Amino acid sequence: MKTRVPISVTLIAFTVLIFTAWNGLRLYETILNWELLIKYDSQPGPLYMALFSSIWIIASLVVLIELLKGNSRRWLSILKITTIIFTFWFWLDRLSFQKTQLSNSFPLGFTILMLLFMSMLLNHRHTQFYIKQRETHDR
Repeated sequence: MKTRVPISVTLIAFTVLIFTAWNGLRLYETILNWELLIKYDSQPGPLYMALFSSIWIIASLVVLIELLKGNSRRWLSILKITTIIFTFWFWLDRLSFQKTQLSNSFPLGFTILMLLFMSMLLNHRHTQFYIKQRETHDR
């Protein structure tokens, strides 16, 4: 019997896909403007931007594939850890390298909302049931 993917898992997958696309766009723009970034001595440099964008694309795709396959609770834990690591990296990157005149209030508020949203979805009973059901079915 085929298990239907609940909306909570679909929303998690869609959110991960958005961040994957964001990093894909960042990687594309870095490669496209490599010479310009070097010419104007952009910090931390195009290699850093390309490397971390690639890392996040690969990590996101692996988590996304495993989540949609519904392999195990281990992948939900990995997604929780990845969400926290990404958040720390984002803020470390923002505070260290992005010299901006703009306030950090909006990005901080958005970060908090996204963390709450992901936490709610990851701990939702339909998400937990779906993963548990897939684990039982695959044995």
